Amino acid sequence: MASATVNIACPQCKWQPAAKAYWQCSCGCRWNTFDTVGVCPDCQHRWLDTQCLVCHTFSPHEDWYHHTGGLLGSLLSPR
Repeated sequence: MASATVNIACPQCKWQPAAKAYWQCSCGCRWNTFDTVGVCPDCQHRWLDTQCLVCHTFSPHEDWYHHTGGLLGSLLSPR
């Protein structure tokens, strides 16, 4: 069975964040939001929108994922 390749890119400008790209939660935690599917590892807040670090546009977090093959459905469902 072939493994799925998930591409992550801004839905607006197509910028692809590197592993060292960090976002900051309102609690002060800095982390790569795509490592946790938009959930802050410190306070567990689920960010529904993610701001691009290049074009500064906010887009739904799930819209950043491309070619997921349906893998994100269970990860993005409300807890």
